[in-house]
Amino acid sequence: MQKHKNIFSQRLPAKGTKQIAPDSARLAGALRAIGYKFEHAVADLVDNSINAGAKNIVIRFITEGETLLAFAICDDGRGMDDDTISEAMRFGSKDEYEPDSLGKYGMGLKLASMSHAKVLTLVSRKAGVSEGRRWTPEGIANDWSVDFLVEEDFESTLDDTWQNLDLADSGTIVIWKEIDRLKISSKGLHPTIRNLKKRLAKHLGLTFHRFIEDDRLKIVIDDRENGEPEKENYANVDSLNPFGFSQWPSSDYPRYFNATLPELGKLTLRAHICPPNSKAKEYKLIGNAAALQGFYFYRNDRLIQTGGWNALVDAEAEPHGSLARVSIDLPPKMDGDFGLNVQKSAVITPQSFISSVRESDSPQGITFADFRNAADEIYRNTDDSAAHIAPMIPSGDIPPDLTKLAERWFKEKGGKYRRIKLVWSDLDGPEVFEIQSDKNTILLNERYRKTILGPRRRSKQDLPLLKTAIFLLLKDFLIKKRLSKKDKEQLAAVEGLIRAAAKLSKG
Repeated sequence: MQKHKNIFSQRLPAKGTKQIAPDSARLAGALRAIGYKFEHAVADLVDNSINAGAKNIVIRFITEGETLLAFAICDDGRGMDDDTISEAMRFGSKDEYEPDSLGKYGMGLKLASMSHAKVLTLVSRKAGVSEGRRWTPEGIANDWSVDFLVEEDFESTLDDTWQNLDLADSGTIVIWKEIDRLKISSKGLHPTIRNLKKRLAKHLGLTFHRFIEDDRLKIVIDDRENGEPEKENYANVDSLNPFGFSQWPSSDYPRYFNATLPELGKLTLRAHICPPNSKAKEYKLIGNAAALQGFYFYRNDRLIQTGGWNALVDAEAEPHGSLARVSIDLPPKMDGDFGLNVQKSAVITPQSFISSVRESDSPQGITFADFRNAADEIYRNTDDSAAHIAPMIPSGDIPPDLTKLAERWFKEKGGKYRRIKLVWSDLDGPEVFEIQSDKNTILLNERYRKTILGPRRRSKQDLPLLKTAIFLLLKDFLIKKRLSKKDKEQLAAVEGLIRAAAKLSKG
């Protein structure tokens, strides 16, 4: 019986070949729809400037009345000659990337630019010689034909003022025209540009914070009315370091963890627990704090991924994990094993990554799970206002003289205070007390009152010693919005001791 060939288990022989070229216009349209955020697109262009050895970059919005005429990025890098600039305009550039390069696929310049503009112009000068190229929708549709620009038509752009950048010998400018993917708000063009500048400054300050901090790179952002003289209205992009806190909530962190990926080697994780209740820009960064927990992957000092657990946990943005951040520098030898999405905003980890992280530990024997639990515990034990909470004093069913004494003490210290009411109440269960943090109240169970008082007469201010002791025991729990498992265990122990003492008093 003849055995049939199996298309699933082998590559079957072909009976012939035929070249089927893609429809240029349709493919270009699909590439434009990949979905670059504006900030990620600009960061991709900054990567190219850094690769070209640039020390200074000017990012400019060029307006004409209420129209965004163009957007440009100018750098003082080494520039490009005739062959280099043509290769740079190729989709899937064949340039060989050095191990320390920020490039990856040879697509960034084109995809990032055309995701927001129909026309991409690239002008550059190297050793005093200028070259210019341009992609247009018509050229792409015409079998990927790129325009070669006449030098006299763009020399003045290179010779123009770019916030004191020296482009006399070398430099490059990327220009977007016919910008159709940036939405103008109802407030108008210039408020939109102001908002874009703020967003862009934060994102670039975060993405390139290591370059900015050690003075390898300076970025400024400005806007200019077409045909008008340049104004000194630029803003410097400042470093935004997600690990740049001056103080940490635990002396045990930051801490290094070692993860061993089978067949790939060792990967070092640096685990941080951010300060709770922080108002610092380093904590708030550019989004919701809960979404900023997780892994921060760096590739050649460039921040690629800002948070996210890469499927390590089911709930990637669970609030209790908000303080946990882990920095990872991807080693060059693993560059082929850790992929990047096209926008270079997320890392695609190898299959063994998650299990290796779970099994990692620190030299002190602390596991990665211990780290996440510690971050969770610090978060749970800290109320949003705990860092600024006023001292508490007992009030309510307390002798007035005791309350006044506490008030006078805090007034003498020049501070504010917070009254905590202690009130007898008919609680349904056997509990001795009930904490009502939102009402600044501690309810005391009436059923234990007679047991403790014995034959003595009840009064509003009775048992001041007991009430003060309970206040002192519970006051630290009143600043917490959520009680951890450990908190509940401690409260249960307090409850049990008081109930036991009440029985002994009765008996």
